[in-house]
Amino acid sequence: MEESMYTSGNGSLRSTLQVTKKLMGRKPIPGLHFPGRLISIVNTLFPQVPTIMCPKMSTELGFLEIMSQEVIEAGRKIPTEKAPRPDGIPDLVIKQISIVEPEMLGDLFNACPRDGMFSKVWKTAKLVLLRK
Repeated sequence: MEESMYTSGNGSLRSTLQVTKKLMGRKPIPGLHFPGRLISIVNTLFPQVPTIMCPKMSTELGFLEIMSQEVIEAGRKIPTEKAPRPDGIPDLVIKQISIVEPEMLGDLFNACPRDGMFSKVWKTAKLVLLRK
């Protein structure tokens, strides 16, 4: 059928149907009112992941702390034209923090191996296979 068959003086049937669907709203989730159903849905979509503690590194093993000057130098090399990574923090913000408050970032980066805790986001990686 031709598209012209579905047009009227005020617009197309397609746009009328879209507006009608929006006015009707979304259908409710069946069985949501049952006791424990909502908690079950939330627990399924957002499972609790146990925290895994890494053994603390002793300073005797030769852990070299990151100095403020190293943070500043690394921050200056961050490109600001790219989209944010999965953590959602724009590179421009990290770059500015590394210049204005390098001690804060240095303390954070030094605390991770010293205390044996790393952010879950830092452990997420995207694997890209390249042909030889």
